[in-house]
Amino acid sequence: MDITLSGRGQFTLNKGFLEHLGVKPGDQVSIDKMPDGKLEISAKKDKWTVDEARKLFRDLFAENKIHATIDEMNAAIAAGYVKSAMAGRK
Repeated sequence: MDITLSGRGQFTLNKGFLEHLGVKPGDQVSIDKMPDGKLEISAKKDKWTVDEARKLFRDLFAENKIHATIDEMNAAIAAGYVKSAMAGRK
């Protein structure tokens, strides 16, 4: 797919690309310079959603016995804490 730059040097990724990256408005993407003038675009996942945290813990106790790193567990715990702390604030 070809993309045309705007007059300000900007471009927009279509819905299919955003879905492929797993991002939505407000999320961040990471762009890295590669050899030969190429760029690599990937989703930047610094935070977990509550649903992602629940899925991780559900999977931890499932029959498939997946393994999680300490960083993954800490991120999931932090996401749950933030959600619970914000629940009482309106």
